[in-house]
Amino acid sequence: MIVKSLIIIQKCVMSKYKIAMGILTANRSKHIKEDLNAIAAETYKRNIGIYIYDGSTDIKTEKVVSEFIDKGYHHVHYFHNNEHDDKKNFRDRASSLLSEMDAEYIWICGDKFTILPVNYEKILFYVDKDYDIITIYSKPINRTQCFSDPVLFLNYAIVPLTHWGSTIIRKELINNFNFIDIMSKCPSFWHVYMYAKAIEKQNFLGIVLFVNEKKLQLKARYHTRSRTLSHMWYSWIENWYKLIEILPRRYSRIKPNLYNRIDKDVHFFCLQELFRQRAENQFDFRKCLEYKQYISKVILLPNLLVYFISAIPTEIAGMIYKYIVL
Repeated sequence: MIVKSLIIIQKCVMSKYKIAMGILTANRSKHIKEDLNAIAAETYKRNIGIYIYDGSTDIKTEKVVSEFIDKGYHHVHYFHNNEHDDKKNFRDRASSLLSEMDAEYIWICGDKFTILPVNYEKILFYVDKDYDIITIYSKPINRTQCFSDPVLFLNYAIVPLTHWGSTIIRKELINNFNFIDIMSKCPSFWHVYMYAKAIEKQNFLGIVLFVNEKKLQLKARYHTRSRTLSHMWYSWIENWYKLIEILPRRYSRIKPNLYNRIDKDVHFFCLQELFRQRAENQFDFRKCLEYKQYISKVILLPNLLVYFISAIPTEIAGMIYKYIVL
């Protein structure tokens, strides 16, 4: 009992915060201002730290953050990385998460994927209960569920884990991870791969918190990205497939369940979405053939239907998409 008390005291002395949010950003000062407007006061009350890692090529984001710090929100910490290589810059910012965040648990977010005020008391309750990982979501999850088996946890929680800002994890579990190595293996879903490796432990304790969709404000701005980057969906298909393929051996028995989960649970490659992407010239027949092995595993729609959509003129795809939406 005395030893356990000493460990708890040592943790409190070593860490400034029980939980700290790490937000990776670059040239999106408007997003950061929106996020801080929403979370600064509530996190300050509960002593939840906010660490912002900025790769901007200007000082707009720094000015925004400075305004909040000047208002007395000293739990907000700012770090600027001015490298011009975007990929290296992002890796450096991600690596800085662990070296700078002074907390027992870290909450990795992105400026496009930030969960706004949720029930922080509920999260802190499970942190105090020494859970290793906590993830928050609404649908397709329909109930809160606890797990003592990391395999069953991942099988239930893999889709929520893909959303930046949805997951809090014990920092010591990922302290020794090589971010550059992880990102090179699975660029789009590196954080999910990291979580999967981190929770391979004895006496595992994880929870998926169901939060009513009206109460859970997931500020996911991904749609602004998918409409501007050509062939975005190929990257997602390929990297999702690679994620499942490289999961540690312990998860082998659930791999067949995971390939199409991103489509099955959130309808990411539904008929409407594919027509929209074809209308925007985001994929074509040759690409479909090239990515055949991924399509057949990841997308639920029949291959022939996907190939057909990829081959029709963009104007016709646009007309069909508008008809479906209406």
